[in-house]
Amino acid sequence: MHEKKGKIDAAIVFAIIVFSLLTGFIYTYDTPARLQAGVFLLLMLSVCVGAWIGRCIKPEWGILFTVCMAAFIIRADYIIYTPTWIRQHDVIGFGTGKGQAGYIEYFLENHHMPDFDPREKWGFFQPPLHHVLAAIWLDIQYAAGRLFGWSLDRCRENVQILTLIYGCLCTWIGSRCLKFFDLTLRTYLCAVSLLACAPCFIFLSGSINNDLLCILLQIAGMYFFFVWMKKRDKKTMIPAAIFMGLSMMAKLSGIMLAAPMGCMMMYYLFIAIKGKDKKEILEVIKQYLIFALISIPLGVFFPMRNLVKFGIPLTFTPKVGEPIEGVTFFERIFYPGSERTPFVCMQATGHSYDEFNVPLAIIKTALFGEADFSDVSPFATLTGRVLLISAAILAVFTFLALLHALKKRDPYGIFMVIYILFSFAFLVNLCFKTPNFSSQDFRYIAHVIIPAAGLYAVLMRDGGKILKIVMGLAAFVYCASSLFMYMQAGLVIWN
Repeated sequence: MHEKKGKIDAAIVFAIIVFSLLTGFIYTYDTPARLQAGVFLLLMLSVCVGAWIGRCIKPEWGILFTVCMAAFIIRADYIIYTPTWIRQHDVIGFGTGKGQAGYIEYFLENHHMPDFDPREKWGFFQPPLHHVLAAIWLDIQYAAGRLFGWSLDRCRENVQILTLIYGCLCTWIGSRCLKFFDLTLRTYLCAVSLLACAPCFIFLSGSINNDLLCILLQIAGMYFFFVWMKKRDKKTMIPAAIFMGLSMMAKLSGIMLAAPMGCMMMYYLFIAIKGKDKKEILEVIKQYLIFALISIPLGVFFPMRNLVKFGIPLTFTPKVGEPIEGVTFFERIFYPGSERTPFVCMQATGHSYDEFNVPLAIIKTALFGEADFSDVSPFATLTGRVLLISAAILAVFTFLALLHALKKRDPYGIFMVIYILFSFAFLVNLCFKTPNFSSQDFRYIAHVIIPAAGLYAVLMRDGGKILKIVMGLAAFVYCASSLFMYMQAGLVIWN
């Protein structure tokens, strides 16, 4: 059985990578409209293959394969109609020499770390893991472009294939994390669907900055830490430490994973001390030292290099635009603003003010990023309202799920509660410490989608019949409206 499970996992990863590469290859030749039709045919094929797996092997694996492939389809569809200069974050653009696109090109052209103060160019202060990988991938694209006659812009567009792979793997690894909660088939399907259809993961799959790689590596670190919590041996502690360090090498916000990991490490050390077993205490301390020796150098080498060479503070963040001024603390928490739109209010997109209400800005940026989709179709605003309301309902149930997890005192649940609470505390502190629109963006803590989906499913599993129906219906409306929202956004390419 374990061997079959490994083969299904391998098949999912193989399909994600092959389909992603195929999408990029075809895109360099074909029109977006024809390619978009092709990816929907792939969706039908994936459903058929998933149904066969579910019928002939095991329903759970069929569901997992189908949902992961559906996640691939909607993300591939999104990047097909979203170029690298639309709905991006800190990218600016290729050929400009600045922003995260310029950072990628710097590594492509120079093959070494910046030899100047990174503060001199916007975006160059970021840890380099994603940008180095993207530079290598872009070099491969340029070589293929010379061979097959691809245009320069099409080669650059294919950097999104990396983020497409990141986004799909987030769904797959997140689904493996959910297996530690002993969910029923229906609640497992609900939780995995929430991951697959999460709007934030969809639009970040088209954003060529470093957010999604950091999230992916955090999720991988969480998975291996869960394995360590179950087995408690050095073999599983090492990959958890590696992924923890690599997540910080992609983006320093990866350090948020350290909070739940540290708390659970202290918990198991306390158990060992309470048991008065010196051998076990030494073994636990030894494993913690191994974790620190691996994760800390990986995570802090770039900011330490910048501190030593250029005097850049370890927690340096540049000043950003859209300052929030003339708004009271009470208004930032309780007043929703004068405009009644489901999308984020920004003066740059024609609104009368920049979104300032912290809870509303967080939930809106989780669903739509910084975009206003009101003009993509006649149904976009209505779909946005449905998505916003369903997301708010899910948020209420997730809060109840946090309380339920604290009551159950399951170690995996407690880990996820700490992860969520620490992440939101970080974001809220950032909102008020640096009062501007950008500091309210949910993408900084998008990793909480995985633990939130897990706790939501646990509450749904343990609830009564009526609660199960209501939570299942809310999740269905959320997923359906999310898919419809981002499908509508792509329909304009048919015109």
